[in-house]
Amino acid sequence: MANIFDSAEREAILGRIGRLTAATQPKWGRMNVGQMVVHCDLQLKLALGELVGEPMKTPVGRFPLKQLALYVLPVPRGVPTMPELRDPVAGDWQQDRENLKTDIAKVVAKDRTRPWPVHPAFGTLSVSQWARLIRDHLDHHLRQFGV
Repeated sequence: MANIFDSAEREAILGRIGRLTAATQPKWGRMNVGQMVVHCDLQLKLALGELVGEPMKTPVGRFPLKQLALYVLPVPRGVPTMPELRDPVAGDWQQDRENLKTDIAKVVAKDRTRPWPVHPAFGTLSVSQWARLIRDHLDHHLRQFGV
């Protein structure tokens, strides 16, 4: 299954990030491209343990919804997000985009033999589930901006 650890998937994602410009407009949603880049980077910071989110009371963290969300269903448009990732503040466009790429590399280099942080909505995730979720989240937002 597609995940951020797969080098071909990762290179495709990085190529799509490279096609974004500060003027790229969304096909849906209320974030601008700068906010989307920061939003995606914040998700990576969750996986890296650099950002801690408050646990959310949501059924998506329980069987069978967790498996459906991770392996079957596409990320829906307009799905509520955790407060820590909502309304991100964009800074310098080039720097924010580089931060996203750098954090993708950090995620890929992270120790896969040790447990990763608990996800605020999904709860405990295996490393491969984190890798899948990261790839799908990035893909969702890159499609939102037409790349």
